[in-house]
Amino acid sequence: MRKNKSVKQKMLLSVIALVLCLACSIPVNAADEIEENAYLGEYVGAGYLRNTVVRTCSASLAISGSTATCGGTGSAYASMASSVKLEMYLQKDNSGWATVASWSTTASGTTAILSKTATVSSGTYRVKVVCTAGGESITVYSTTKSK
Repeated sequence: MRKNKSVKQKMLLSVIALVLCLACSIPVNAADEIEENAYLGEYVGAGYLRNTVVRTCSASLAISGSTATCGGTGSAYASMASSVKLEMYLQKDNSGWATVASWSTTASGTTAILSKTATVSSGTYRVKVVCTAGGESITVYSTTKSK
């Protein structure tokens, strides 16, 4: 009976150790995703400094057939800004990133959203989004997509 309890305790400790190891690895993966296509005002590290006005900024790109759907969102802390400006650029890799289409909007309040489509030819594309609020700007890029 005593031996059986010891085995159960060892198994329980092994499971707890595994869970702790997995829990510790999640923030690294989440940080990689944040660096690639979004800025979250609460995230500090890996080259990002906490901004006091821009809260979030993100860029997205989907390509279906010859249509690229580009998206951008930005938000600001309510106490720091009364409007948010988004500039969104669809860029193609031509031995360097060249802008092939651009859009912008300024929203009163703390959130701005842009969603636009463009016709694309073969190649590799990304979306660049610049979020500006209260004199502060953040630039983010979507993941690249190929047609």
